[in-house]
Amino acid sequence: MWRKTSYAALAVSAALLASCSASDDVELGTDWKGSQTFVTASVSGHTVVVGINPEARHAQALAVVPQKDSDDDVQAPQLVQLGDGTWWLSTPRKGERPDRLFTLNTARNALDEKDDTERLRELVPGKSLVAAVHVASGRDQGAATAGSKTTSVLVRDAKTWKKVRDVQVPGPVTLAASDPSSDTVCLATGQGADVKASVLDLTTGRTRQVGE
Repeated sequence: MWRKTSYAALAVSAALLASCSASDDVELGTDWKGSQTFVTASVSGHTVVVGINPEARHAQALAVVPQKDSDDDVQAPQLVQLGDGTWWLSTPRKGERPDRLFTLNTARNALDEKDDTERLRELVPGKSLVAAVHVASGRDQGAATAGSKTTSVLVRDAKTWKKVRDVQVPGPVTLAASDPSSDTVCLATGQGADVKASVLDLTTGRTRQVGE
C-alpha cells in the first residue's frame, strides 16, 4: 500500500522542502541514479524536476527547467517516460510557437534541450515509437466540433527521435493514451455525444474505429 500512495506524497514533500529555499535559489539534490520515477513541481515560480526514490523513501528536486519569456505560464509541462526508459519533458509556449523539449540525462545529472520540436498537445509513448500529437487548428479556442479539422500525429523513433511518418487524424484529438508494451495508441476525437475512439498503429500509420 505504501508504494501505491507514497509517490505523490514524496513529490509534494520535495516541493515543500524546495520552496523553503530563497525565492531565487532552489536547493537541488543529487539522487538521479536512485530515482525510479520523476514528476514536475512549481517552486518559487520555477518548474522543477523532482526525482522519487521509493527504496530510500525520499524525493528530491533535481533540476530547474530553464525559463524563457515565451513559455506558457498557464499550460503545465508534460513529463513522460518512453519505452526505452528515457524521460522527456515538454514545455508549452505561448501562441503558435513550438514546445521546448528536454531529455533527463541521468548520466550528466542535467536536462538536455532538443532542437527539433513542434507545437504539441501531448507526447504518447509506445514500445519503440512515440506519437507526438499536435495541437489541432482551433484547439486553443476550445473548438472541437468542425468535422473538416484534422490533427497531425507525428510518429517518431523513441531512440533517435527521427520522424517515421505523419498521420492525419480526422477531428481534433481530445484524449490520447497508449500501452507502453505495444506501438498502438488510442485516440478520442470530438466531445460529448460526438466522441469517437480509434486505434492508431504507429508501425503502419493505419487507424481503425473502435468496435470495427
